[in-house]
Amino acid sequence: MALVLCTGSEPVLMKTRQMILESAGHKVLSAISGGEVEILCSAFTFHVAVLGQSATPNLKREIIAAVRRSCPTAKVLELYALHIGKVLEDADAWLEMPPENPEMLINMVEVMAANAAAEED
Repeated sequence: MALVLCTGSEPVLMKTRQMILESAGHKVLSAISGGEVEILCSAFTFHVAVLGQSATPNLKREIIAAVRRSCPTAKVLELYALHIGKVLEDADAWLEMPPENPEMLINMVEVMAANAAAEED
């Protein structure tokens, strides 16, 4: 089980990602700003931070900066829309949305969480 931080600007999409990941056995907490990220990171050690595709480029940059500062061991997965493209050059991985199937998100998070755990050892 991974502890996942889901971020973004669209509550419905964030809730959908939360349900998908929780159905696979992961624990998911959500944040919509850098400040909320810092508060959650002070209380939890996240394996993966998922940055939603609907967040503006500036919000994505704010959130990744907060994650890197407050959750330095968390791996960052940037979700992006094809027509916008990747924004975060320093993310650990990227996934185009919508994926072909929900398992793609689950698999990506599981691989990233395993990598984060291996680095902790």
